[in-house]
Amino acid sequence: TAPEGFQVATDMTFEIKDGKLVSIDGRSVAAGTDTVVMIDEMIVTTTTTTTTTTTTTTTTTTTSTSTSTSTSTTTTSTSTSTSTTTTSTTTTTTTTTSTTTTTTTTTTTTTTGTDTTTTIVVTAVVKVDKQDVYSNEVKGATLTLTGKDADGNDIIFSDGTVELGEGAQLVTGSGDSLVWVSGDGATTVTLTDGTYLLHELTAPEGFQVATDMTFEIKDGKLVTIDGEETDTDTVVMVDEMIVTTTTTTTTTTSTTTTTIDVMGDDVTNTTTTEDIDVDGGSATRTTTTTTDVQSTTTTTDDDVDVEGGSVTRTTTTTTKAPAKATTAAPKTDAPRTGVNGISAVTAIMAFATLAAFAARSRKKEDE
Repeated sequence: TAPEGFQVATDMTFEIKDGKLVSIDGRSVAAGTDTVVMIDEMIVTTTTTTTTTTTTTTTTTTTSTSTSTSTSTTTTSTSTSTSTTTTSTTTTTTTTTSTTTTTTTTTTTTTTGTDTTTTIVVTAVVKVDKQDVYSNEVKGATLTLTGKDADGNDIIFSDGTVELGEGAQLVTGSGDSLVWVSGDGATTVTLTDGTYLLHELTAPEGFQVATDMTFEIKDGKLVTIDGEETDTDTVVMVDEMIVTTTTTTTTTTSTTTTTIDVMGDDVTNTTTTEDIDVDGGSATRTTTTTTDVQSTTTTTDDDVDVEGGSVTRTTTTTTKAPAKATTAAPKTDAPRTGVNGISAVTAIMAFATLAAFAARSRKKEDE
């Protein structure tokens, strides 16, 4: 069938020999010709109006005869009247003029020995888009595309196969693979029939490298993506964000010792050490608590090592103990003995000894 307004063209024959187009409709063609041109003629209608004028002339002859006794007279009069009849004839003539429309068929010829195969190349335009899980464009991903034809041969891409999206960058635009960096929009590739592999070489910072994708082009259309049938023209590769999990390990060691001071009172020392390991750093906290009858003193040392530096902090807190109510002890002549205390005399002597020692030490420092 021909398009509306055109006549169906006459059949054409052409011959392929030794992998070359050698004749069209029995006529040899120039060397290097690879195009068969079929011409459709346009139907043109021309209306022609023809006017025919017919003139009819009518002649009337009148004879009058008068007779008298003396003279005989004959009178003949002729009158001519002319009438014109006009006949209009409209003739419709269909004339064919030649208007040229060109249909171009590109042939690709593969010659193996004496066998010649001629194939017509059909291509599909496919969009490749890089998005996150929220359908936002992911910029800065390096992608590569390779393909194999129906016979398992590598598909070789020619220059001009890739049309970059906004903000994208082309790395390799021809050969057995295409490489580009994604931008703010989809990149378009023109592909022949075959099976293609889309691979992400590197992902942008904060994203994981996506799983490879495969898709198939058949009869110039995108028919499957990862084995699933599709009627779209876009292949969307999704990058997932990297989720960081922080692991914290805390080791606590506590040691408590109790001693008796010179006054016979218990002195309790508790040392607690916490070792904290965090991804990217560590911290050690040492807390020492000293408790006696007069006060409680707590000293905290923090040593924190993180990436880029360290922090050391020391905190000391002293809390006075509330005054204790005194109860008169029963009088006895026996000295205090035992684990819980020493006699008053012994205490006074010990205090005096300490005071004297302190005085001698200060005198030596003055000298």
